[in-house]
This record gives sequence, structure tokens and C-alpha cells, in this order.
Amino acid sequence: MVAWVFGRELSDGTVRYLLALPTSQGAIVAAKLVVVSVWCAALTALITVLGLAVGAVLSLPEWSAEAAWQGIAHIWAGGGVTAISFAILAVTGAAGTAGTFAWWLYADFSR
Repeated sequence: MVAWVFGRELSDGTVRYLLALPTSQGAIVAAKLVVVSVWCAALTALITVLGLAVGAVLSLPEWSAEAAWQGIAHIWAGGGVTAISFAILAVTGAAGTAGTFAWWLYADFSR
């Protein structure tokens, strides 16, 4: 989803219009990351509710409130791990991009 949010601007060629706005690039990136985070949390909540509803409607064996709470804990713990992984990847990607840009800026291209 994150790749689509950022990549779509590049593939459509609209990134130049976005960067021409009097808004800092950091604010644009932060806003996009907030939207993706809220969207992922909303999808996780929807999946949780649908899973509980299906389990209740089908009267699955060993279905209980305790099992439901345990399932919710597992789903949201997975979401938390995903959010942490996303943050690590975002920082690593930003550092790699900055390093590549610095190398390109200061590289000796005379050879």
C-alpha cells in the first residue's frame, strides 16, 4: 500500500505538481504515512469485526468470548509488529535514499 501511495505519483508524473506546492516535502511524506497508518488500522479493525461476526454466526466449535479476546490480541499484536517493521523500513529507506543522493552529489564523474 505504501509503495502504491508514493509510486503512483511517480508513474502518473504528478509528483512534480506535488513538489511545486509551498509545503515541505517532509510534511507531504508525513501526511501520506499518517493516511496509510490510519487506513491499515481501519482495515485491521474491519477484519477483526468480520472475523468475530463470522465466528459467532457459524457457531464454530470452541468459540467463546475468551477465544475472541485472544484472537483480537493476536490480530492487533500482529498489526503492532507490522507498524514497527514499517517504521524501521521507512527510516532505513530514507537513510539509503539520502546516502545515494549524497554519493551522487559528491561523486567524481570525470572518469
